[in-house]
Amino acid sequence: MAKIETPCFNILDPLSRLETYTKDYNTALENVYDIIYSDAEWASLVADYDLELLNLPEETFGTRPDWDVIYNYSYSSTEPGMRGSSVDPFGATREPLKQLELDYKILKTAISTFLPYIEEAKKEPTILPEVYDSLSKLQSYLNFDSDQKQNNSTFLEQISSWKREYFELDYIPAGTLQEFDSIYSTELDELTRKMSIVALDATKICPDDIYELVKNGVIKLFDDAIKQSMDIVGMANDPGGGISNYTDEELQNISSNNLLYNRAQKLLKLRALRESLKATIESFAGDNLAYSEQCLLLTFIDELIEISGKEKSYPYYSSAYNNPIKIGGNPFAFTNSLVTDSSQKELFELKQQVVSQLMPYIRLSKVEKNSQGVDQEIPITFDTNISNDLKGAKNTLQRQRGYGVGLQDFTFSYEGTDPFSAKKAITAKLTLFSSTFDDLLKERGGFRYADLALKTGGVAASQLKNLTKIQKENADKLNFRLKAVVGWNVPRETFVGLTPDQKKAIYNSYITIYLTPTIHSFDFDETGAVIFSIEYLAYIEDVFAQSQFNIFSSLIKETEIRNTILQFQKEKSCGENKEEYEKLVKFDEKFVTKLNLRAYSDLVSELAARDKIYYLNLSNNDVAKLLEDPYTDEVKFPEPFSSAGLSIERIKDIRDALQTSMDGEDGAERSIQMLSSIAASQDNNSLAFFYIQDIVTVAMHLIEQELEKAQNLEETEYYKEAAKFFTYGSAKEFKKLLSEKQFKFKNSLQQFQQMRIILGPAEIYSPAKGFKSTFTTLGDIPISLNYFFEFLSKKVISKEIINYPLSKFVKELCNDLITNFLNSESCGRVNTSQRLNINSTSVIAYNRDSNSRGKWSSGNPPLDDLTFQTVINKYIRKDGEPLLLLSGKRDVPITNLSLNRMINYYVFSIGKKTAADDFVGDKGKDAARGIFHYVLGRDKGIIKNISLEKTTTTGLKEVRFEQEGYDGLSQLREVYNVTVDSFLNVQTFPGTYIYVEPRGFSPNTQEDLTRYGIGGYCMITKTTHSIKPGDATTTLNAAWVASKKGAQTDKGATKRKPEASSVQKCVSTPTFRTNDRWDI
Repeated sequence: MAKIETPCFNILDPLSRLETYTKDYNTALENVYDIIYSDAEWASLVADYDLELLNLPEETFGTRPDWDVIYNYSYSSTEPGMRGSSVDPFGATREPLKQLELDYKILKTAISTFLPYIEEAKKEPTILPEVYDSLSKLQSYLNFDSDQKQNNSTFLEQISSWKREYFELDYIPAGTLQEFDSIYSTELDELTRKMSIVALDATKICPDDIYELVKNGVIKLFDDAIKQSMDIVGMANDPGGGISNYTDEELQNISSNNLLYNRAQKLLKLRALRESLKATIESFAGDNLAYSEQCLLLTFIDELIEISGKEKSYPYYSSAYNNPIKIGGNPFAFTNSLVTDSSQKELFELKQQVVSQLMPYIRLSKVEKNSQGVDQEIPITFDTNISNDLKGAKNTLQRQRGYGVGLQDFTFSYEGTDPFSAKKAITAKLTLFSSTFDDLLKERGGFRYADLALKTGGVAASQLKNLTKIQKENADKLNFRLKAVVGWNVPRETFVGLTPDQKKAIYNSYITIYLTPTIHSFDFDETGAVIFSIEYLAYIEDVFAQSQFNIFSSLIKETEIRNTILQFQKEKSCGENKEEYEKLVKFDEKFVTKLNLRAYSDLVSELAARDKIYYLNLSNNDVAKLLEDPYTDEVKFPEPFSSAGLSIERIKDIRDALQTSMDGEDGAERSIQMLSSIAASQDNNSLAFFYIQDIVTVAMHLIEQELEKAQNLEETEYYKEAAKFFTYGSAKEFKKLLSEKQFKFKNSLQQFQQMRIILGPAEIYSPAKGFKSTFTTLGDIPISLNYFFEFLSKKVISKEIINYPLSKFVKELCNDLITNFLNSESCGRVNTSQRLNINSTSVIAYNRDSNSRGKWSSGNPPLDDLTFQTVINKYIRKDGEPLLLLSGKRDVPITNLSLNRMINYYVFSIGKKTAADDFVGDKGKDAARGIFHYVLGRDKGIIKNISLEKTTTTGLKEVRFEQEGYDGLSQLREVYNVTVDSFLNVQTFPGTYIYVEPRGFSPNTQEDLTRYGIGGYCMITKTTHSIKPGDATTTLNAAWVASKKGAQTDKGATKRKPEASSVQKCVSTPTFRTNDRWDI
């Protein structure tokens, strides 16, 4: 079912369409208004606003006003000093339409006034037949009744043609014809000018999105009213004095016996209303775009998932390229199963005397490419290490390797439950002590301590032009990353008190992080000693945000060669060669515009080429039934078909639309419009869609193919075209530069081949199927083609963004899908307790030794463990073993494997924060899932302290009541978040879950305290780890999400039939299906 489109006037439309244009436009607005705002929903909206305070008439806005009322509403204040202040929500739309309607009537009047002159001229007795025919033709052109197929352009062409025919006549009789000729020379030119202006003005009355126009009009109604009321309340010329410029604090401090008190309170309330207005209405309107195409897909979500779920593909196994990995199952605590090793539970059983003997471990390395383009590690050692290197004290305590320099402190944090709440997931700070500044600058066999503060990863192309030759050479040396391996140090043989299982827990305690520095500082004391502090962010976030991993893949190599050629020519083109550079720049401007526009269509073009765009056909009668009752079982699932099931004509239309993107400056925009039209204009109502796995697969394949091609930049389209203007293509210096650039892409290709995207478990509600909860994968969710076009337009095309990194694209697409559809009461039809969350994180892991294809080598991308164990080795995970191996070899004292076995994972999943039925606080079952029990007050283990803090989030208590019910003592409950202080515990990540044992707060109670928000399942939101001499600690913050009986979280939620006035609103009770087995 296609969206309601704005009936915009196109310059190629028939002029006769202007006859009803204003009426058609207004009808479209009214239809959208009726879809967005029902009577019940308008009542819930105005309930939040005091209409009397806003000076909005209760009789007009107390109930949902008819469209004509709100569309034509205009009110100007009569208060003294308030002239010109008005409330007019749709004036900016209404007035141009009125003016257009008036101008069109004037045009028609002018035409009707002109036509009699032609009629009189035709009656001239001596008129020649040729002149008579010519005048008749003009008369016909000016008669709109016979001009139904004429647009303004062809109309003016015909007028010009008539003028040529008329003046080419050898003889023009005297009398009336001469008089007509005189009139024609002025009036007809003026007439055609007016006609062009009216047609052009009509084309300008066309918003980008008619839904946005209506929504923003309602926002403007309340915003104008609030602003006007604020001006009245805060007027400076009021006898009581002006308060409009008072701050909130100043208004709050006005005492109740002050004459200004009442006005101050009103102004505070108005400011608060205005602050929340836009978010309230945007959320409200966004939730009620009922049955957009994406919503319609959710109606048949079970059937569509079943079709997609049959298709599985594995990177470098099913195809020659990288592609996403789908993992299905229960999304709750999925990240725990992915990264948390159950052996870590033994850390909670260590005796205190054992804990006191443990030493933290940190190993820093500089990672860079060697001359063959292969990663190599250079260990960074210190004179005073907190712990010894695995190779023994012999290598870490030699004074000549770091004399006078020691590690004083290393602190790092994981922040945010996902990258939407924290742009950079990892922050770190390294503090070094040096006896002299010279020691920091001294070369030490491949590194200097000062290197630790220098920006890694090289220099962006846009910055190269500002660097000198020496600076560029130095920049090349910075093309490395800092690697840190952190955990507990392997106990010496003399270490006593550890059981075999506890030793394994320490062996498996390590994590690896890659960092890039941001800022640094030096502090000197009177002896000349230096405290050197460096702050870092996650390197993986930086590297995969670069242009080499752009989903608009055709720009990857073209952008690189373009920047290289332009910069090189600019440096060389001094004096007599300046003109050549200017020619190159002119060529560049035209070429880049064409290239950018074409790049936008690549993804959809490739989807179509791979036969991955599908179609659902619904009759008009079916659509009407769904609109009337979303739960009807009268509409059967229409089996989707791909382009293989389309007619030859329809396939040709699609290919023509994609080809259009390559032609002309507005090609990409027209291509998208044509594809949208094709997707929605087949027989009946046809809906075009694809699956998330397919769009991500296409993006990844195109990126990898371009990275391979980019190793020969001389074969790029830009290079070949620019050769006509670029005079230094054969210069040795340029060839060398080109070789360096191609080497960079070789590095990027390796990074990409050692990266994986996991489209993890997703929990989807199917209200049309009894409100059951379906477990699937993120990759199996369908996306409407029209919705995707709107998403791209909003995110990149309208902002003219040409670099959209793959990881950011997947994050934003999933987040937009959840916000606007899956969590929408109108579309997903879920209540508060069933709202979904996206969990996403980045993880560095190593392929196991058992994976015989787990090593990267040039020309041989590695098979990741997930793929190898699923399709080749049929590996069965041991109980409690994580899906990914974060440390070195499991259960043995090796901290990390070689770099060529390393894989960077981006992980995404969708689900509720609340637990399923079988999460009941069972310590053994939870440990097997990677959920450990944290207990306060024990005489063993790494836990130092657990503190509770009542959450202050407005409305959250009510949400928890809705989840748990209002029965009995549950009404006493609050919501408590948790802060845990412990000895070093680095395998704790945001988005993973822990269980806080309530008995630690009240050992003697028999009551289940988790029902009152004290203890239970909590999700980690932030972890901070600190290592310094004699101290290694972890502080984690976690948010309460569920009691120990997960099924209670949905108590009280019942299905109800939607009201007739608000068909979209409903509350649902899901049927949970648990699945401990991960389907990879």
